[in-house]
Amino acid sequence: MIKTGGVSLFTFAGNKNSTWHYLLMIAVIFVSGCSVTQNLEEIKTLQSVAKSQEQIEQDIAADDKVFATMMAEYQYNQLAEYKTRDDIVKAFGEPEGRWDIKEDNLTTKWLYREAADFFKSAKLYLYFDHNENLIKIEFVPVPQ
Repeated sequence: MIKTGGVSLFTFAGNKNSTWHYLLMIAVIFVSGCSVTQNLEEIKTLQSVAKSQEQIEQDIAADDKVFATMMAEYQYNQLAEYKTRDDIVKAFGEPEGRWDIKEDNLTTKWLYREAADFFKSAKLYLYFDHNENLIKIEFVPVPQ
């Protein structure tokens, strides 16, 4: 016999309450199994969210690495060697932001920055003319 707090859970002697104990235990196991089965979709959703979060973190790290490379090119005055929008996209990927502008002979403004924090990141704005040529580069340092 197994006892918890003075109450018998299993009775192996011929006690007529033992049948009820077994039925009660089977019912508890069945109900708890149903609970897990009912929550299986929620558990799968949480697992999927965790995997998605890991992927987001990997994407942010990759984007930040590309931006660091771009900043190094800028600091060594090599960013201007990329003459067109296509050259920039091939080297650094799509921008974080893109605007149509009408300023002198400029028609497009692109933004590159760290992926994680918009307000606490240095920014590079690239300006292109109507022929998609890189005309101007503007660096905005991290706000103090």
